[in-house]
Amino acid sequence: METVGEKDSVEGGSNSLTLEKAHYLAFWVFAMSQGDNALKRSVLEFVHFYHPDWKIGHDFKKELVAELNSSAPKYMQNSRRHIPLNSSRAQYTVPHLVELMAGIFNSEVTAYDINKLFIGTIEGDYRWIYEKGGRSGRDRLTGDVYDDVSPMADPFISFFCHYGIEGADTKVPEYNQMFQEVERFGRDYSSGKIRLESIDRGNETPFRTKFEVVLLEYAKTHPRRSASWPSEWLSRK
Repeated sequence: METVGEKDSVEGGSNSLTLEKAHYLAFWVFAMSQGDNALKRSVLEFVHFYHPDWKIGHDFKKELVAELNSSAPKYMQNSRRHIPLNSSRAQYTVPHLVELMAGIFNSEVTAYDINKLFIGTIEGDYRWIYEKGGRSGRDRLTGDVYDDVSPMADPFISFFCHYGIEGADTKVPEYNQMFQEVERFGRDYSSGKIRLESIDRGNETPFRTKFEVVLLEYAKTHPRRSASWPSEWLSRK
């Protein structure tokens, strides 16, 4: 794994891991990963890198599973918010994620892989807003313009564009910083400072094509938001 730059403090971050905080962290992992286990791991490793003191003991783990089981299965069975899962699969997914969180938070992680975070974010956006023609279960609007639709109801939301380029607030300081770092990496990749050709081996669609499609598709369905992008991104639309 590798990281970029020095470790900075997370603005607004908490010094202790509370049950409420862990709940928010887990919900965002569900929303962003949409079943991509590699992306789940990359996101949680980022959080742990900045909060190595956050640990999950046996009792905390049981409390977190119970807390998430009271709300997460409903979220995961709602096709407007997540890939719809049946009740038994949703109940299994919660303890699996908590075990993953505990394994990462209780380990010695000295770095995180910004490459994997960026690639996973773009791959997820490409899969849902292009290959699948929009995130499932969300209403389509006449004219396909979604500037005023909330992210969790937007079939063409791009996590990279909305939270990275546009800097929208996730309400979780750790994830705000994560998207800032992913956006900076994307800027360097876009300009050619960073090259990722090795990931194209065996893939039918080159990664750079996927990256450009995500920008174009999001800009097309969010013309007002994308019109205010920073200058370095306007030329990529």
